[in-house]
Amino acid sequence: MRRRWPIVWLALALTALCGAPAAQAASLKFKQCGDVAFTCARLSVPLDRAGVVPGRVSLLVKRRETIAKRRRGVLVVLAGGPGQSATEALGGESSRGVAAALDSRDVIVYDQRGTGRSGLLRCPSLERAGVFDFARPAAECARKLGPRRGFYTSKDTADDLEAIRKALGVEKLSLFGVSYGTRTAQAYALRYPTLPRCAASCPTSAAGGSSRRARAARDPDPRP
Repeated sequence: MRRRWPIVWLALALTALCGAPAAQAASLKFKQCGDVAFTCARLSVPLDRAGVVPGRVSLLVKRRETIAKRRRGVLVVLAGGPGQSATEALGGESSRGVAAALDSRDVIVYDQRGTGRSGLLRCPSLERAGVFDFARPAAECARKLGPRRGFYTSKDTADDLEAIRKALGVEKLSLFGVSYGTRTAQAYALRYPTLPRCAASCPTSAAGGSSRRARAARDPDPRP
């Protein structure tokens, strides 16, 4: 269910301040993973945090460290879609919009649960279905997934983001949402609302949006 990054970007940069462990308590172990710029780690999270439905999801998390001697924070890039693999999509031309963030922040990109290399969900008949004939394949897909189908929601994704924040050992996450990724960012802010701040919402065109995206990525939180 991969989709191209849209030509028109809607960028949402926000930060959320939550109680956090000290940096030395971080539990993600990043290793080289074939991409020269990024290192990779795995974070195992519960499928159902209430514990009713058993199972876990292994999230693929990639990091590109800042070039600055003193890091100002962490920027998480959220892909569009929904259903897009963020770790595959963030590269080449698509990565230019957040490149300026590396002046002061580590950049984190991860595949949300059910996408990419984080337990990809596949329902071929539904993926082939058209706009007017998806009801039956959707029902078949639901039966195939069983009870676990109820745990791939925006709420679950927001909780995964919070788990990543804790595993990184940072107090704040700056979020850069692309297209549907803005919805994910909003879901996180609503679920963890302690001092959420929206610094920019920037619909841009391919011709004229690069500089605005760069400014938003460079300083998603304008406060010192």
